[in-house]
Amino acid sequence: MALVSDLTTKILFETEKGYSYQCDLTNSIIINFTDTVSSYKIQDFLIFQRKVNSVDILDMLYDLSDHADVQLIETTKKISPEILPSVK
Repeated sequence: MALVSDLTTKILFETEKGYSYQCDLTNSIIINFTDTVSSYKIQDFLIFQRKVNSVDILDMLYDLSDHADVQLIETTKKISPEILPSVK
C-alpha cells in the first residue's frame, strides 16, 4: 500500500480484508474494509470500537436461535469522503 506521506498517515492495523490508519491531516481514523471506506473522528472511533468489542461472539456461536446469527452495530458520525486523503 502506498501511503500519502509517512508524516501524515500511520497504519494501525492491516489484514488481507482491509486496513485502518490514522490521518494527522484530518485528525481521524480511516477504515477500509472490503473496499468500503469509513472515516471517524477519534472520539467517534473509540465509541464504535467499544460497541464492536461488546459483541459476545461465543454467546452468538452457541445460541442456535435465528436472532443470534447477526449483530447490527450502529456507527457514530462519519466524516465526508470528499475530505479523505487517498492512500492507494
